[in-house]
Amino acid sequence: MKRMKQIFLVFSLAFGLCACQQTPEQVKQNMAEYGENKQVEQSEITYCTVDELRNAQMPDVDMGVVTLPERVDFSAVEGVEVLHLIVEKDFLSEPKEKPKAEKCAQLFGLGLGMFEKKEDDAWGGTIRYDDEKGRYMNISENGGMAQGAGFGYDPVENVVEHMYQEGEIKSNTTEVNIQLDDGTVNLAQFCQDTEQWLEEHMAVGGGVRYKVSDAYVRKRKAKRKKAGSHSANIISLCAEYDYKGIRLNNHTMSLSKEDEEFNTIPITTQLFTIMDYEKKEMPCFFSRNVMFHLDSSEPVEKIVDLASAVRIVKEKLSGFDALHFTKVTPLYVPYVGDKGEGPGAEIEARPVYAFLIEKEQKPQMTGIVKSNSCHNFLYVDMVTGELTAELGNQ
Repeated sequence: MKRMKQIFLVFSLAFGLCACQQTPEQVKQNMAEYGENKQVEQSEITYCTVDELRNAQMPDVDMGVVTLPERVDFSAVEGVEVLHLIVEKDFLSEPKEKPKAEKCAQLFGLGLGMFEKKEDDAWGGTIRYDDEKGRYMNISENGGMAQGAGFGYDPVENVVEHMYQEGEIKSNTTEVNIQLDDGTVNLAQFCQDTEQWLEEHMAVGGGVRYKVSDAYVRKRKAKRKKAGSHSANIISLCAEYDYKGIRLNNHTMSLSKEDEEFNTIPITTQLFTIMDYEKKEMPCFFSRNVMFHLDSSEPVEKIVDLASAVRIVKEKLSGFDALHFTKVTPLYVPYVGDKGEGPGAEIEARPVYAFLIEKEQKPQMTGIVKSNSCHNFLYVDMVTGELTAELGNQ
């Protein structure tokens, strides 16, 4: 049986193949005119404070054939910093009196003595449990883990009936009640309870907190439902990592290899957790690719303001065909080194204005992988004004 660790790769291949397409020649020619992430002159950049950023509005700028959303919302931002993250490196062995891995295994009714050890060069040592009943779990030295689903579990056929984003979860689901196998749950309260469960059992610490960003309500297909044994519903959740009101990026696909001439620093978009629930108490599917902690951070006092970011985008896209950006939002983009997301890897998460081109994607059979719907984007660094682009699929 293959490892659950590969589930994100499978999802990306199944629903994001277009992200691997080569960048169109016209885009390359246009981008070549300004070179690799070249920063505009300092005199062209104006700055703002955190308080001013919270109140930022989309500036009235003639963007030509490029369109931007009319509104932005930065009101949740409490601070802007450059974050230095460290990937877990001894998740299976420290602390020796009770390894973190043992605590995770016990959450799902297992003990470390029940696991089989596997070697894994990419993620460090990995242990795996697999039984004849279809129960499955793996845990890696870098803190990645998966239980209950993936290659050890055949997800029931289902149809996504409703998709809720965070704003809708908070404002529109107060009266949304979902029948699960062991009772009825209020969706808004259920999402809040899930955040609290994650903080209690899998806290990152250092001010990094979990925020449920998306919720899907799935309906099992009748032919797969066993009469009297299951409800017809599944709830899928995506929990993002939030630091002082800015999320770690899981909105976009990784940069295409074809764009290395413009984007030479690799990023990770796998810092998030996904879960499915058939019962309200525990997820039947839980997966994360990596666990980390905040090692240090550097506050940013002078923030490139939104007007400058828009001006940078306008200048860099001069001569491009029509582009329609559907969302502009603050994100921390995690840049990785040679170790990638392997044990002990150092990750620098930089604050950016993310200009996103989102397209609706058919949801996979389990979990929520947000990057499937956003293959095209620009990042404008809030510190330097540098621009990173992935526009290979227009």
